[in-house]
Amino acid sequence: MTTWTELNIAVVYFSGLFFALLTGLMIVLYLNLNKEAIKLITEKFHKLWNSVFKSSIVLASLIGALSVNFRNCYGNYDYLLKSPQKTVIKGIEQVSNSFDWLTVLLGFWLLLFIIFRLNSNKNIEN
Repeated sequence: MTTWTELNIAVVYFSGLFFALLTGLMIVLYLNLNKEAIKLITEKFHKLWNSVFKSSIVLASLIGALSVNFRNCYGNYDYLLKSPQKTVIKGIEQVSNSFDWLTVLLGFWLLLFIIFRLNSNKNIEN
């Protein structure tokens, strides 16, 4: 059996980043199916959908994953070399934190789209 090395820690770290990025991209691709409905809601803000919305989802997933620190309070990661389970738990924490950031951001965008929709309904009535 091989020992746990820095390479194993790097693999866990970058696989957490990969899963976070993949999740963000999958959400963007899924929401592309509803592009026409979102364009109707944000009829004045087409660039908002194309640039800010998509990039904010991908960035939120990456920022959530990057916010997990693999080092301890002293700046060392020796404790991860001694325990592969803690390293794997840190990788799972990366993906979980990415999901948290995505949930908050998508909730924010949902509220923003509701406001846009209510505003467009007011403009239609007037």
